[in-house]
Amino acid sequence: MEESNVTSENRQLYAYIAITIGSISVIGLIANALLLYIFLTDKFFRKTTYYLMLICVISDGISNTSSLISTGILLAKNADQSFSMLAMCQISGAVVYTSYGISIMNLCLISIDRYFACVKPLNNFYLVHKRQILIVSEVFIWIISVAVTLPDMTFLQPRQDDEFMCDYPNVTTSISVYLVSLTFVYYTLPSMVIIVTYWRIIIFQRNYVRPGQPLKPSQQDISSRQKLIKSLISISTCHVLTTLPYFVVMFGMGVAGISFAQIQSRNPVLFALCMLAVSTTSNITVINPFLYLKFDGNIRRRLREMIKSLRSARRRRNWIR
Repeated sequence: MEESNVTSENRQLYAYIAITIGSISVIGLIANALLLYIFLTDKFFRKTTYYLMLICVISDGISNTSSLISTGILLAKNADQSFSMLAMCQISGAVVYTSYGISIMNLCLISIDRYFACVKPLNNFYLVHKRQILIVSEVFIWIISVAVTLPDMTFLQPRQDDEFMCDYPNVTTSISVYLVSLTFVYYTLPSMVIIVTYWRIIIFQRNYVRPGQPLKPSQQDISSRQKLIKSLISISTCHVLTTLPYFVVMFGMGVAGISFAQIQSRNPVLFALCMLAVSTTSNITVINPFLYLKFDGNIRRRLREMIKSLRSARRRRNWIR
């Protein structure tokens, strides 16, 4: 009887976790759908930077949809529970990692494109072959993201002692190498590219004086440069710092050769921090659209116009009634 009560409580917790994950995914899906609509309907956003951001938005939306499918599997009343968790671990691991890879590498591509636009605007090779370079780069981004994700579908498994957790049960040498490589490919290298390229843009903007302009820039020029510098610093810092704890955990697990279960048994507080890091990075697809809204004034402008248009339409309907 007692075992039955425990099982019932576990299933109830199981449902609460799935509902929470699903609710967060719905928020992310709505936010990404809103950005998708803005990018596709406003001609202003038909530019290279926003095309690359559009790919990030689509990738994030796919990840949100996948998360909803996973929670649907978890909530299926007639599904076998162990099979449900295995499917969730594999689906979530594959799609979330692939989506994250596409997003972070596209952000790198955006920073490189902005570097040539701001610092090297007359680079003849990039001007002539820009379209081909971006297309080939995008193809490689998708191939690399999928290739990096495939091993995780095998390594990541539901824990036997905790039906709500995905883990690397036995951190073998192969898994250790994978986790360290994952950290380098998905965090260290992209972060270095983003930081270096944006920093060089910032330095260039600070020192740049337009031909024919006085050596002492006007207050308006200074304010405009400071705003751009602040935006670039904010975007790069947010993406680098938000996912830093998660990849520190992955790197530490790979180097030490330990799993989440072993961390939990040795240090519950550290385990809780690890789970917070995992949760934050898993929900980066929900955080991303709000970062775009916060730091891109053009997206905020279009959103305000949409809200005003909806309010005006509602007032006209009410007046007609």
